[in-house]
Amino acid sequence: MHDTIIEERTATSTPEAVFAALGDAGGRPGWAVPRGEGLRVDALDLRTGGVDRFECGPAGELGMHVEVEHLLVDAPRLVADRERVSTADGTVVLGRERAADRDA
Repeated sequence: MHDTIIEERTATSTPEAVFAALGDAGGRPGWAVPRGEGLRVDALDLRTGGVDRFECGPAGELGMHVEVEHLLVDAPRLVADRERVSTADGTVVLGRERAADRDA
């Protein structure tokens, strides 16, 4: 079963600042995870065809694997990607495609 979820966000930062934050492995855990959760950045490759890899979950217990494939990156205007979140045994718990377009 597939459901469609439309998520809209408004960034108060410039597109250039948002792209800089997406590519900052040291800063990502500070804004990308809820309080009490943890994030380890294993790879960041913010370009078309690049792949980001993360481990996340409760602090000290990072059991979720995240892989983000960048389908199209046109910095700083557009990012389209495919995200897959799975457990340690490979069970997929989230799969989604998304795009962020400054002009949308």
